[in-house]
Amino acid sequence: MDYKSINDYEILYLIEDENDGYKSIMYDKYKYVMNRLCNKYLQFYSTLSIDRDDLYQEAFLGFDYAISHFDFHRDVTFYTYCILCVESKIKDYCQRLLAKKNLLLSTSISLETELYENIYLSDVISSGEDVCHSVIFNEDIKKIIDFKNSLSVRQAQIFELRMNGFSYKEIATLLSIDVKGVYNHLRSIKTKYNNSL
Repeated sequence: MDYKSINDYEILYLIEDENDGYKSIMYDKYKYVMNRLCNKYLQFYSTLSIDRDDLYQEAFLGFDYAISHFDFHRDVTFYTYCILCVESKIKDYCQRLLAKKNLLLSTSISLETELYENIYLSDVISSGEDVCHSVIFNEDIKKIIDFKNSLSVRQAQIFELRMNGFSYKEIATLLSIDVKGVYNHLRSIKTKYNNSL
């Protein structure tokens, strides 16, 4: 059946009577509306690099909502209601993406942040991968200091020495313990850190 030969209300009544085959007819009729709205918001939010398929999926969810929630007794056409529902879903999706983008910017840490005297975040990041260094990647400075203060005296010493680039062997020599002890303390520090998250 061609959607041009039947009006919206007839199709909606048939869908309401659980003739789901008519949903595809309605979809064929309104897919141009969804495409038009997707194109509009892709241009408007071009800085977000939105995936067109994701946006179209949101538009389809709005369309499906419009079909299942349309009230025949209200003084509004289905076309108007459908556009409102589709546009609302698309806007909501774009706003969520925008909020995520802003959150990333507002919670970022400058590479020029001074961690300790003459030690900057950029220096620590470039020095290589390590458990202690991953703390710096993921948390701001206050959280690192709070975390260090929650450790035992020995663990805090090992943590600080490792943060300052000392090897396991050098730490063991400075603190008069064996290398295996340093390794065990650092493993315990990592466990405490993961639990604190």
